[in-house]
Amino acid sequence: MRSLHSIEPIKKKYETNGSKPFLILADDFEYYVCKYPRNAGDHKLINEFLGQRFALEWGIKVPEMVSIQIEREHVPEQMLGDGLNYLNLEKPIIGFKLIADAVEFMDHFASGIEKSELRKYDKSAFLLVALFDCWLSNDDRNHNNTNLFISFENNEYKPIAFDHEAIFNTSNLSRGIFEQSYHDSLLYSQLYHRLLPNSEKSREIIKNICASLHNKVLTCGRKLDDIVEEIPDEWLGRKEEFKGRLSQHLFNEEWLNSVENTYTTYASLTLKP
Repeated sequence: MRSLHSIEPIKKKYETNGSKPFLILADDFEYYVCKYPRNAGDHKLINEFLGQRFALEWGIKVPEMVSIQIEREHVPEQMLGDGLNYLNLEKPIIGFKLIADAVEFMDHFASGIEKSELRKYDKSAFLLVALFDCWLSNDDRNHNNTNLFISFENNEYKPIAFDHEAIFNTSNLSRGIFEQSYHDSLLYSQLYHRLLPNSEKSREIIKNICASLHNKVLTCGRKLDDIVEEIPDEWLGRKEEFKGRLSQHLFNEEWLNSVENTYTTYASLTLKP
């Protein structure tokens, strides 16, 4: 992960319901959407880091991630408050490169997608994101908040996943992990209902994506040491302990079997009658 510095004041602050990220220009002359911890116990930077790194191992497209040191003089006083202060910007924070041509998908637009355009959506790629969220118990990618950009390449619409601070049921795994609910899954969304007509072809795609779970998790497990070591020391101190927690909850057979069952059940509910 590259380490950068801000070179001008914060461009804008996104008034979202959650973390309220901001936009900054870094010393590579690119803009980044940045997230910061609200307090010493805030684990969002670690969750964001792991979500992005695991997604890459799964073959899921994500924005480029960097570590950014925000200079104090680049934080206007009028931007302070509501969780943002000089103290939580003393250490490097996480930034995601702004994707100029990507459009954030809003699920309420799904009903208006023409069938000819719907055929251009990469169903396997979208279903893979849903399985990924099921594995990590992501509580914040659903019909109300898809946290997906849509890119168009090679005559196909593909998802770009972002915002992983709510993985592990919005925790740091200290309380373990439990299944994502159907309403918190993308499989509940209008888009996925439209992507999956009740057909043998849909069932085959669902089956094939689900069958990839163990191999993709195995790939993440093989690289777990390197991934955890890459987390900046300023964000995570007791890495061995945390790595053990990840191994215990994400990579055991009981959890993977539960993920497969949950995913298959939710996907079957999504199939249009």
